[in-house]
Amino acid sequence: QTSMFDILSQSITVTYPSLSESLIAGKAYRISWTYDGVIDTVIIEYSTDDGSSWNSPVKVLASTRSYSFTTPNTLTANGRIRITNKNLSSSYGISERFVIISKQIEVTSPLAGESYIVGDKCMVTWDYMGGTGDSVVVAYSTNGGVAWTQIDTLSATAQYCEWTVPNIPTSNGIIQVYYLRMTSSYSNSGTFTIAPQSINIVSPVSSSAWTSGKKYFLV
Repeated sequence: QTSMFDILSQSITVTYPSLSESLIAGKAYRISWTYDGVIDTVIIEYSTDDGSSWNSPVKVLASTRSYSFTTPNTLTANGRIRITNKNLSSSYGISERFVIISKQIEVTSPLAGESYIVGDKCMVTWDYMGGTGDSVVVAYSTNGGVAWTQIDTLSATAQYCEWTVPNIPTSNGIIQVYYLRMTSSYSNSGTFTIAPQSINIVSPVSSSAWTSGKKYFLV
């Protein structure tokens, strides 16, 4: 005759992300979970429609209890993470609902009111909140943003780009930096001026008297 014993259920609880957490699109976050019972491998999935559909399943050892998850470039107020026991599909945990917000970027140079001369080397700089693998496009406008000309495409982590000021004098110059895979997330600089190159002759002056045949320096 055997003794009585308990059969414990297997359970998984997602501990991060938490309710109403705001995650930035394209950025990596470490999701975490706890579990009871003997669970070897779990399957991690995400949803952007409150669990109506699930995407990008990945298998992870349950004992790690965490996983680096890169949020998709899909903005939503109905994000969820589901973690399922690979060997028992009825054993799973679903996170609280979280938000995926737009990547953020801010042009820090040039500044409004600054003036550049045609041919100058200008440093375009920016701050950003997004993934480390994100690319940004840097562009300029000489007509207040009506039309744009691309300068370069580079990693957001670079946070600067050298730009040669074009030969288009204007008082309505603007720099724009935007995410390559999320063009709705961008930042514009303040309006600046591009002045033409010029040469000022300081000598001779109008009152100078020169002697014929003598050599003089123009300054």
